[in-house]
Amino acid sequence: MTVYGAHTYINSSALFTHQYSHAWFDFRGKHDQYVDYWENSVDATLAQREWCATQSTRFDHWSGDLWGLTASDSARGYVNWGSPEGSTDRLDGTVVPCAPGGSLPFAPQECLRALRRMLEVGGARVWGRYGFADAFNPQTGWVSPDVIAIDVGITLAMVENLRSGFCWKYFMRAPETRRAFALTGFEGESPGRPFNSPVLAKAIREIRRIPAAPGGRDVALVTALRAAGSDRRPGAVRRDPFEESNPVLPVPAKLGDRIPLPGERRLRTDCRPGA
Repeated sequence: MTVYGAHTYINSSALFTHQYSHAWFDFRGKHDQYVDYWENSVDATLAQREWCATQSTRFDHWSGDLWGLTASDSARGYVNWGSPEGSTDRLDGTVVPCAPGGSLPFAPQECLRALRRMLEVGGARVWGRYGFADAFNPQTGWVSPDVIAIDVGITLAMVENLRSGFCWKYFMRAPETRRAFALTGFEGESPGRPFNSPVLAKAIREIRRIPAAPGGRDVALVTALRAAGSDRRPGAVRRDPFEESNPVLPVPAKLGDRIPLPGERRLRTDCRPGA
């Protein structure tokens, strides 16, 4: 169980674990006797965004608009970068496009802004035949040379779920899927009877018994945010995020180009460092 800011959720060490089952199963408005897994993934996504933003003192490019970590390629091999409850020792400034890409339905505006910012900062070096590079480091200029199918795949599936719900619509029609939901005790939420997770409620009671550390930061357990969470669901999005202006397409980069800091001009072939 993790409490980060206003977000209380069952956590796992990599964001992809909050995404992959949602690529096929439509958990919106459903819960078992323990947890609303949709809202749990919304909280995991937003908590990670906030956590990454707090690391901007270490990594100049990171912010609430440029964030995203999961397991990915790195300059030193495949790495699980961790999550808000873990150590920050593994972090080196690398960001992973499929982290916000795979969470698009959970927080459309926040994730789209992150992906657009990645394009603006990384330019052509982070965009290729199959879309985004698996990972890149704005601090050092390193860009993964590999295409990892599961990372590209979760982004594609979640883009389409946000856009049309295609994967959910057809997967949830399968009799095996409907039978699995019935056997595992999933039920829909009733408008007059909102679901309160007994697992999260117990965790919150235990956390409140822990004395605050001297000089420590108070943790706000704002359960009322659940009411606002419905606006993040694809079915409740008031306008299609893809109706916004398209991301700026990257222009070709040349070897030796420096990735600019926030506020500097986007990478261009006619813009050399110091120009």
